[in-house]
Amino acid sequence: MTPIGTATALAAKAATTTIPIVFSAGTDPVQAGIVASLSRPGSNVTGVNYMAAELGAKRLGVLHEMVPGATRIGLLVNRTNPISAESVIKDIELAASATGQHIDIYNARTSSEIETAFTALVENRTDALVVGADPLFLERRVQLVLLATRHLLPTVYFQRAFVEVGGLVSYAANDLIRYREVGIYTGRILKGEKPADMPVVQPTKFELVVCLSGGESNRHCGPAKPTRPGRRGGRIEMEMLRCMCPLLAQSRHQQLHRTCPLSGVKRT
Repeated sequence: MTPIGTATALAAKAATTTIPIVFSAGTDPVQAGIVASLSRPGSNVTGVNYMAAELGAKRLGVLHEMVPGATRIGLLVNRTNPISAESVIKDIELAASATGQHIDIYNARTSSEIETAFTALVENRTDALVVGADPLFLERRVQLVLLATRHLLPTVYFQRAFVEVGGLVSYAANDLIRYREVGIYTGRILKGEKPADMPVVQPTKFELVVCLSGGESNRHCGPAKPTRPGRRGGRIEMEMLRCMCPLLAQSRHQQLHRTCPLSGVKRT
């Protein structure tokens, strides 16, 4: 089995102790109880941790670079997914305490609650928003991007798919690499290897995807030069991907585009 997501991986693990399982999960699989350890998963389970919920501090840092004057930051989470939500909250609150930013947490479990959260974000004069990693938010990405655009709220997302529909910026592991690793592990198991002896794969390459101004469509997306290496999980290569879309045509985003060190044509 190849379950996608923490909840489905846990359900698959609970369903069988004999059928090999190769999961793909965005939260720490040890903390979630999917495996005993990253290096020696044990049992019949192994897979890929793409760290969607563990990059909250990095995303907050990206937002700080793009909107240096933002001090009141909103964090949107889905508390019905407590493992992911609590991980994101802890990570971001710790990072914010070091930079003096104030974090307001907003919970949304449905589309209507997403609308309600944005109403509160505007009423509270929030400077910028971090969208926590959650399947609901990925499913509702068009709604989230439209709301962020309507309210001129600079927002950082947890997958490139948000930028592809007009979102401002995302920071995440590469999805194609993640799915390829799941396929490679599945093939190795079919050839006789034991999941218990196969370490959980973690990404060593992340993408910073930024939506710049102008352009007709996301067909103009393309890789730019690699930037600095990071420190988490060994050597991390971070790519800047330019994504052309009309989001920054809004007045507030035009101002952001003029001042943001991550935007503009200086990086090619």
